[in-house]
Amino acid sequence: MGDLFSFVSACGANDFSLRPLCDVDRLIFAQLSYCDFLPAMPFAPCPLPQAIRAMLAAAPSPDASEERFAFQRSDDQRLLSLLLHAPRYARIMFIDFTRLLCPDGQQFAALTLAIDGARLLAYRGTDNTLAGWKEDLALSCQPCIASQQEALRYLLRQAQARPGALSVCGHSKGGNLALYAALHAPADVQDRLACAVSFDGPGLPSETLERLLTPVLAARTRVLLPEGSLIGILFSQPPQVRTIACKWMGPMQHYPYFWQVEDGGFVDSPQTLFSRAAALTMEKWLLHLTLAQREQFTELLFDILQSTQAQTLNDLVRGWFSNTLPIARAILSRVDMPNIRLCAHMLFSFWRALAESAGILLSGSEKP
Repeated sequence: MGDLFSFVSACGANDFSLRPLCDVDRLIFAQLSYCDFLPAMPFAPCPLPQAIRAMLAAAPSPDASEERFAFQRSDDQRLLSLLLHAPRYARIMFIDFTRLLCPDGQQFAALTLAIDGARLLAYRGTDNTLAGWKEDLALSCQPCIASQQEALRYLLRQAQARPGALSVCGHSKGGNLALYAALHAPADVQDRLACAVSFDGPGLPSETLERLLTPVLAARTRVLLPEGSLIGILFSQPPQVRTIACKWMGPMQHYPYFWQVEDGGFVDSPQTLFSRAAALTMEKWLLHLTLAQREQFTELLFDILQSTQAQTLNDLVRGWFSNTLPIARAILSRVDMPNIRLCAHMLFSFWRALAESAGILLSGSEKP
């Protein structure tokens, strides 16, 4: 079975008139949003290969948003190298890249490309910053997070900049941002949306989908999940959901480079039992927790992690030994009855949800 790399190698010689734009291409563009295209902005608009060369020639960014694990950097570099030599992507225009990071809990980046006159917006998912992970947890306790609002503003700016067709996509949190922006855009912008595609992104509240997802928009909106998804199963998704085979089991299925591709498209696969169990458990767990409890736990967790002065997961991993003492002190300073009760309730609610989901699966009463 192939992957994103083999797709570019096999199909890179075919332009979009011979092999139309597909969701594998869109996942590739979503993955590009994790790269730092700010060095290419002085040349924008410019061909995508020129933007990639400008990015690769620039010194590494000191910004915490651009810090990646070594295996991520290696795979990104390999993809960029293949794209540079693939005629399929040579005529794509790089239009814009933007990035925002607020240590208090906002992490956002987005990329705009022009493909045969149509603009494609790719939203970045969660990077390695603690701010990004804190914002992920905020999805469970806030009606709207800062990056969702920024995603909508970014779509409106690109829509106003030029007439014509639009599409939005994103991986992980970026997929959630794509769905949010598409559903909250004005009607005239929605009319221009060719598609909104989420690649294993968390869903949206069910009441939001019921209120804003029109039949026309539902037909243009779809979600692709790996067979063992643990992220895209969160919250409610639009009707069109496709499950994709992956090379790896477990949490690493979220990593796009492991998604399987064959004959120019993704390989379908049924959802695994583990993923179904995780979806049921998370659904039940959140039902047992109030919004206030979710928010209190998020603040408590990240207060402890931020006591280390770390900005990224890389910082935590690199300084695991030196971070142990600040984390221990932070935990001890927060040992009071309200926090003990909160953590005990979180733990008890999780085990209760796990037992409930197991009962549903064993009885065969799971909803399709």
